[in-house]
Amino acid sequence: MPLHCAILTFVTKGMLAIKVRESLTEFITNLRPYRRVLSAASGLLLFGIGAFLAYWWFYISAPVRHLADRDWLAAHSSRARWEEEQLSYRRSGASPDLCFSGDRINYYGDKQWLLWLISQITTNTNFRHCGCTETALSYMTNQESKSWQEWLVTYKDKSQEEWIREGFTKYGVMVHLPPQPEDTELLLKLIGAKTWRTLWGGPQEKLDPEIIPDFVQYNAFRWLRDSGFDPVVYATANAASANALAPGLIKYSKWLALFPARDELGILSFGKKSSEKHNRPQPKFKDPGFMVLVYTVILGPLLLSGGLLVYSIRHKSVSSDNTDRT
Repeated sequence: MPLHCAILTFVTKGMLAIKVRESLTEFITNLRPYRRVLSAASGLLLFGIGAFLAYWWFYISAPVRHLADRDWLAAHSSRARWEEEQLSYRRSGASPDLCFSGDRINYYGDKQWLLWLISQITTNTNFRHCGCTETALSYMTNQESKSWQEWLVTYKDKSQEEWIREGFTKYGVMVHLPPQPEDTELLLKLIGAKTWRTLWGGPQEKLDPEIIPDFVQYNAFRWLRDSGFDPVVYATANAASANALAPGLIKYSKWLALFPARDELGILSFGKKSSEKHNRPQPKFKDPGFMVLVYTVILGPLLLSGGLLVYSIRHKSVSSDNTDRT
């Protein structure tokens, strides 16, 4: 580039920069009468941004963060984990994640949660409807369906126990409601059969009648558990048939270790009373009235002492002022 062109370009850019600076100075000068309003508006905007971020971090995403925190999970019970998972669904509208998050809605969800899930997949276009959701619905109903909305039209007025009992009939098992002892052997055979993993394999669709979907085996397990079934007592009293039912008894024991009745999670209606024996009486300090008394006794002296200190300081200040005046 010739020297005179370079000089002209430099001068042009310099003049442009001067004009921009003058324009900005004039703009700022014109805004000075409104600086209080602008400061207030900026403050409100920043406050709103901070409040929104705090709301999202400490309220909306708190359950998700807890469920992803190994230390939090190690320090809390299965009941606390399920309560946190439910908060996650309610606050963020998230869909179940049985693969990576290990959600438990398929094991613990009741009729209300099933209705919520079906409502989400039929009305919420942003809701992720995947294999996890389908598997959770199958666990809660003990059935499979290509259209859960159509399924709900038929089964909405029935109880979860009726759904589960009807699901057993597809595999040739008829059980009683409420449960009866003669149901035990049939359910143990279901539990002990080969397992079809629905989450990874999709609908079983009678690929092999000898293979039972895992959600059917889980519901057979909890049907027995909630009826008060004891595998040791049964094996002792039925030694002749216990050997043939050994696979079912072993799997039942494994399920029971993972989902004990004492946790009171995923308990069917007929198991509610039987689970009451696991309830321990609440200690006295859990009563609201007792807690009010405790906090009154703790905070009362602290507040009183604070008041006395403030009074003594003010009284000393007034005395000093009077002395100075005299």
